[in-house]
Amino acid sequence: MKRIITLGVVSILSSFVLIGCSGTSSSISADNQQAGWTVIQTNLSNKKIKNIIKTAGEKDGWRMTEFKKNAILADKTDGDDLISTTVYFNKNSFTTDPKNDDLEDAISDELEEVTSSN
Repeated sequence: MKRIITLGVVSILSSFVLIGCSGTSSSISADNQQAGWTVIQTNLSNKKIKNIIKTAGEKDGWRMTEFKKNAILADKTDGDDLISTTVYFNKNSFTTDPKNDDLEDAISDELEEVTSSN
């Protein structure tokens, strides 16, 4: 009898864990927005988003270097200073780390330009 009760309790707890984990995926874009990510309001592929980010940075004078599947290193010389940041992105949003509002604005403008022309 103890074994049946223990199995029942373990089953119930496992169900709660599975339900809790599956419920978090729907709030990913809300979590990204709260974490300072800029939400992308289009339905583009990761490859297209990456190309738009690279183009926007290069137009704004940044040297854009692919780093990972979802990250691009951005460097820019400002007088004697070198500014470096990493752009992280997915199909729904992007951000820079450390934060760089100028680059984020350039990316947002390029996204708006590309999506309005389609």
